[in-house]
Amino acid sequence: MSSNKYSHFTFKKGNLNLNYCCDLSESEKNLLFDISVEIKGNYDIITGYDFEKGNYVVFVVKKFSNNILTFYNVICYIILKNKTDALNTCGMEFSFNELDCFFPAHKFINYNAYALSRNKVKIEVDANKYDENFKFLYDNKEIKCKLGIKPKVKINSSNPLILKSYLLCQFEMTDDIDFLLSVFWVWYKLFVFLFYRQNINFGQVGLLDKNNGYIGKLYFLRNYKLKHEKKSKNDGIVNYHRLKENFSDLIQLFSDKNIYVEHFPIDRRSSHHVGIGDFILNMSAFEYTYKKSESLKVRLINALNENSDVLMPFIEYMYKINNLTVDENTIPNIANDLKTQRNIHAHGDKNGKFSDNFIINYVILKILNHCMVFKEAGYDSTTIKTILENTFNLRIGKQ
Repeated sequence: MSSNKYSHFTFKKGNLNLNYCCDLSESEKNLLFDISVEIKGNYDIITGYDFEKGNYVVFVVKKFSNNILTFYNVICYIILKNKTDALNTCGMEFSFNELDCFFPAHKFINYNAYALSRNKVKIEVDANKYDENFKFLYDNKEIKCKLGIKPKVKINSSNPLILKSYLLCQFEMTDDIDFLLSVFWVWYKLFVFLFYRQNINFGQVGLLDKNNGYIGKLYFLRNYKLKHEKKSKNDGIVNYHRLKENFSDLIQLFSDKNIYVEHFPIDRRSSHHVGIGDFILNMSAFEYTYKKSESLKVRLINALNENSDVLMPFIEYMYKINNLTVDENTIPNIANDLKTQRNIHAHGDKNGKFSDNFIINYVILKILNHCMVFKEAGYDSTTIKTILENTFNLRIGKQ
């Protein structure tokens, strides 16, 4: 594994810098990195040994260099377990705050506590009975998945039992970095879509052997700069049991297609702001999702009509609270306004102004974009309507 080169290195904010040097003392080597570099798939892979901590570390990077300094933009890195000298895994385990909200343990698990003495309590939890199993394909490779709950114990705590949700993905043994990152991206994009924000905090991802023991942990740096959300009851959360019926189809859709997620706001707070850039990205999401040969206005009219069973209650609600009337011209007017605003602002017209009904129509566009994905995954109108009410915090009731 070693290239017999040593390097002083710094790793900060996703950037890895290596300065090669030789003939170092043993004490100096404790601060160094024994490296080898190879190309796998779309990335450069730097594998090295951290003498201080005794771990092999795999950096997945994009490389830039000159005669003096080599600069690596780190996509992700993997810290392998002690005495593990090569990446070879058949499983990934995710556990993060948003997953606890998506598959909330406290709603589905009962546990019993028994006082054994004044200072001892016995707690019995049967978490396995609440596991949910499903599978999907990525690049014709089967991935078996399980959503489950693990009890964790905190010593010297007033709340000693913590229930954490986890997502387990199992597949054939592989060392294919592209495959591992692709599986990660499928889940990342799905949770961005479900939570309607970019700053999903995946933290570390466990890499497993055939016995589900850890061989290492993957740290992905896609959103290290983003401030992560605190848990909120009004976070637009849709839990797994609302999506359960077609969840395998939904994840397969994200695996098969490059679902557009660039239009989602950085965080929930940003979703309450309206800007030209946000609007253009949402129009791009529509054009990417609804690929037809007609003009933009005709495509908007057709998409609104095709999804009217879900959209009309939202349109009627928003028009009603803004003292507007819904009639046979409403959908063509919405389509025409969105098309006109898109052309004005996409082409940099500094004198262009938002129309009177722009905010309402913009919200309808966002709901439409979300609705089309759920419909393609096979969800029925009633389920989609409930999901969209939660996502956009609109309690429209019966109109």
